[in-house]
Amino acid sequence: MNTQQQLLAALTNYVVDELRVGESIGADESLLEGGIVDSLGVVRIANFIDEEFEIQIPPSDFTRQNFESLKTLAAYVAQRMEATD
Repeated sequence: MNTQQQLLAALTNYVVDELRVGESIGADESLLEGGIVDSLGVVRIANFIDEEFEIQIPPSDFTRQNFESLKTLAAYVAQRMEATD
């Protein structure tokens, strides 16, 4: 399993378990437009990313594009992790 797949699995588990969105969620499913998470949910996901991966998301990166789906979010976190190496 590569880093992006591990990130995707961790983010999926967090959203399903902690935000209680149901039994499962697709990697490409729209988080915001699909009503899976709201603005508070976005903040909670950002806090999880900070605590779990030590990646702080700057205010300018709180965009619909980065939080579109779990897949785009995992790609964003992977990119940030590579940039800090």
